[in-house]
Amino acid sequence: MTQRLTTRGTAAPDTVSDTTTTTLTRALLTCGVVAGPLFVVVALLQVLFRDGFDLSRHLLSLLSLGEWGWIQITNFVVGGLLAIAFAIGLRRALRPGRGATWAPLLVGGYGLGLIAGGVSSPTQLSASCRGHRMASPTTSAGTGCCTPLPHRWRRWR
Repeated sequence: MTQRLTTRGTAAPDTVSDTTTTTLTRALLTCGVVAGPLFVVVALLQVLFRDGFDLSRHLLSLLSLGEWGWIQITNFVVGGLLAIAFAIGLRRALRPGRGATWAPLLVGGYGLGLIAGGVSSPTQLSASCRGHRMASPTTSAGTGCCTPLPHRWRRWR
């Protein structure tokens, strides 16, 4: 004799549609579990094998410059797509709950930011808020606190 335990107001997935929905939601949530570690591992591998790159002096986004820059650009875009998939999974999993609106929106915004970071790679004309000039991963001394205000931008000489 077996019984299915269900909470009040929900039913066990008896149909194929419910099982497919549950499987899809789990797959979308798994994207969020994979996104962060994948991004960090790919970035750290690039840091280890990129000559002249020092994390204490260079911004991580500067890895998108140069011959192997496509790897970091792809890393940003894939990380952003995985975060957006996770946001969709959160929305599906939290649908009747209190966090069903803001949590997915914030995570989705983070994913869009990663995609924007991949699409718009750093240029030769960027500057940090301390005024350090950045030209390439071998010559930059950025601090990571850039603000996109017009008076903060300086030309590289």
